[in-house]
Amino acid sequence: MDPLSEIFVLLKVRSVLSARVEAAGPWALRFPAYRHMKFGGIMEGSRWLWIDGSRERVKLEAGDFYLLSDGRAYCFASDVAAPVRDGSRFMADHLCPDGIVRFGSGPSRTAGAGGRFVFDADFSDWLLRLLPPMIIVRRSSSHARALEPALELIRLETQAPRPGAAAVAASLASIVLVNILRAHLATDAPAAGWLGALGDPKIGEALRLMHADVARDWAEPGIGRDTYTSAVEQ
Repeated sequence: MDPLSEIFVLLKVRSVLSARVEAAGPWALRFPAYRHMKFGGIMEGSRWLWIDGSRERVKLEAGDFYLLSDGRAYCFASDVAAPVRDGSRFMADHLCPDGIVRFGSGPSRTAGAGGRFVFDADFSDWLLRLLPPMIIVRRSSSHARALEPALELIRLETQAPRPGAAAVAASLASIVLVNILRAHLATDAPAAGWLGALGDPKIGEALRLMHADVARDWAEPGIGRDTYTSAVEQ
């Protein structure tokens, strides 16, 4: 496996796809602190996202994805001036029989779905401490192409309960996480440490070579060092 795939195996990633939310009119919801990561994609319309303690308000449009990684409470809103309500309780109160959360009427209709990732607690800091608290992948980004079909599948899977839904949702969530991290690594400000190294064309290739043949002594003169040096110098 390549280094990023091996990290996912080591972290024992477990993913959950939460309910689809369809809303309209002015609203604002606050969600509590969480463990590890939250993610989501916007299927229709737009909404605002911000993290407790931050002045930054990010407007998400249809096709955009987000990843939250520092565990702080966060808010979604159609209107940043709307009164903020308890998101978890509000969603529970508006959960429909088909599994979709619906509320509001009128303009500013928006729809989206999200979920969370939980890692092995002993190793989660390896990844979380190298990521910014919020990653946004815009639909307009060239790195978002792989996320477009994932969002369409999430749309289909959250329309109504289906057999095997939990298995499909977990696989979709993993696809989303990998591609958000890929997009982050391809930006002008990649992560630090080993995660940032994977995004460097030269260092990343060297790491992939070493992971592909861990038994080789890459420090010894000869083919190991020559292959490594060739990868770095290309």
